[in-house]
Amino acid sequence: MNIARCAAASATLVALASPAAAQSVINGIDAAFEGNDYVLGSVNITRDGFTQTISVADMLGISVTSFVGSTLPFENTILSTPLNLDSTPSAPAIGQRAAVLGDILLNSAIQNPNGDDGLGFAFNGGGLVNGPGADIILFDIGAAPGAPVPGPDGPGTLVSPGGDPFTVAGAGADAGLSTDIASDQYVQIGADDLFSGNTGFFNNLDTFPITDLDELENTPLNAIPLPPTFPLTGYAVLIDLSDLGFAEGSTVTDLTLKKFGSDFGIDPAFIAGLPQVPAPTSAALLALAATGAAARRRR
Repeated sequence: MNIARCAAASATLVALASPAAAQSVINGIDAAFEGNDYVLGSVNITRDGFTQTISVADMLGISVTSFVGSTLPFENTILSTPLNLDSTPSAPAIGQRAAVLGDILLNSAIQNPNGDDGLGFAFNGGGLVNGPGADIILFDIGAAPGAPVPGPDGPGTLVSPGGDPFTVAGAGADAGLSTDIASDQYVQIGADDLFSGNTGFFNNLDTFPITDLDELENTPLNAIPLPPTFPLTGYAVLIDLSDLGFAEGSTVTDLTLKKFGSDFGIDPAFIAGLPQVPAPTSAALLALAATGAAARRRR
């Protein structure tokens, strides 16, 4: 699916604290509420020593190729402020559910791909070239730090802060290339109550687990609304294809996401490929050379 730029009604740059050890860091995102949706406009990223603001129009879109769910609820949609607390969020329309992973709405997600088959996706336009620094950005919906939410041991289990851990892996001929993404590698993209308005999870007990993409797209869904104060927020993380084992300059077409170290699984709201780090301009190279020459003269 192609990513189209949506004009935000009142875009705001959200500054983020990034892991100090990361070579590539997210400095902030430009997103805004449009009605009941939280729409991404751009991200500010530092990669390979170069900082740039990347619009969603310049990112490489993806298409979902497979899905197997393991834990109910397997899919959710979140309506953010302003909202009607008496309303129940609607499930994504039949035939359009995989598309929520490629749209630029950060408040809707495909949920809980399982540990064996997971969620498969392909990059549009022939694939993504592995360049210097991070190559992919992923947004996740997760519990706010320290939020008391139902966990594998029953209601009230504390969930660790951060986005959901997952494994991203090569597919097809590239199977065996993979890396694990931990919760502490994410940055939080909004307040602790960013998505605490009206939350709905959706499932169908008659069709469980979801075994393929066709079932994901066509199974009738039942809504399970959560209280208006349920504290969910958003997270973002960068993925470097070199960390999976891909050679720099190689083209990657298909990847998979699998749950890792969690009884639930990742809730990806948006995935896209990032354009290459711009090559230094002639002027920049000349300036660098002049700086080096001046330093040599001082010595």
